[in-house]
Amino acid sequence: MKECLLYTDLADRAWGLVFPGLGLLAMAGVFLGVRWRHDSTPFLMTVAFFIAAFLTLATLFWPYMIPYAITVSNAAAPDKSLSFLFWGAGLFVLPVIAIYTAVVYWVFRGKLHQAYGAENRPTAPRRGG
Repeated sequence: MKECLLYTDLADRAWGLVFPGLGLLAMAGVFLGVRWRHDSTPFLMTVAFFIAAFLTLATLFWPYMIPYAITVSNAAAPDKSLSFLFWGAGLFVLPVIAIYTAVVYWVFRGKLHQAYGAENRPTAPRRGG
């Protein structure tokens, strides 16, 4: 009975098998990026691989948080807690963090290039001098 249930769940969400395919393409992109010596390509393809892996788990296990035991609605926090989190963190704390990060970035912009230019670079001591 369990096998039949599992088969029908997978048959209903066969479109979720697109994400493992995207993961395989991303892994191929990692190897090609290394071979072609593109610095950012392997990083971006690894990010794409992990996103594809999480989307695969999410689509194939939906609506369960713990497969065949606890659903998303059963695992959710009470409405009062979710409301407090939304108003407290979502509308106050996160914007403050974003503004602080932007201000710090603006204040320290260009300082790294000025302090560590070619004229300030330490030189290696001479040997046999």
